[in-house]
Amino acid sequence: MSTAKSYKSKNKNRQRLNRRGIVLIALLAVMILIVNLIVFSYSWFTPLTTTGVGLALDMTDRNLSIRSEKCTFSTYQGTLVTENNKNQHTGYYIDQIHYSDTPIAENAEITIPKATTVTENGKTTTVPGRVYFRTNIQNTDTEHPSVISLYHHSFPAGLGIGVTYPSNTYFINGDEGDSDYDDCFILRNAYVKVKDDADVDGPGLLQVEWFVENFSTARTRSIRVTRQTTGLPSGSAPIEWMYLMYN
Repeated sequence: MSTAKSYKSKNKNRQRLNRRGIVLIALLAVMILIVNLIVFSYSWFTPLTTTGVGLALDMTDRNLSIRSEKCTFSTYQGTLVTENNKNQHTGYYIDQIHYSDTPIAENAEITIPKATTVTENGKTTTVPGRVYFRTNIQNTDTEHPSVISLYHHSFPAGLGIGVTYPSNTYFINGDEGDSDYDDCFILRNAYVKVKDDADVDGPGLLQVEWFVENFSTARTRSIRVTRQTTGLPSGSAPIEWMYLMYN
């Protein structure tokens, strides 16, 4: 055999040995990986059996009540203090509102005066007739506060309604010929604190101060803000002209 043929034969033998070595190394690596996976994933501890405890919701739990639905309310009429009537309202300043201590009675119809005109420096301004109201909302719940909205059953067309406390809003219900606004909101999503007799600011009390305006210079208007039981068609249910909704 020539030297060249002998070299080629040896070279082929070396290539076969190299391939076998690579295959053996690969097989060994795979075996090591499999052994590691088995060892590390196997739990050497004996699991214990524990009796499960289910969850239960106690519907009688007092803490589930997130708000009170025990609010009452009453509405009082206010008077603007002026130079002409300040002697009747001791302790009040000019332009303050003095609210009556007596709530507006059931079936009462409140007259909104007609608008007047004032001319200054050759310019005429219309001043709407206005009546002031304060609605006291009382939470009687001693454990939970409340969130309420205050509505008017059917607010007359052509009148304006403004809230000065605790919010600051104003709305005009179109002209007299338009439709009345059914379920007109006066105040939305107002917080009423829990009743606490130690609260010097009024235990569980929210006072809503608002007013109604008449823009007509020709005639007065009227509005109801309390329960109506008289003057209704026969068989009709009483009308709650103002009511609360809980949010």
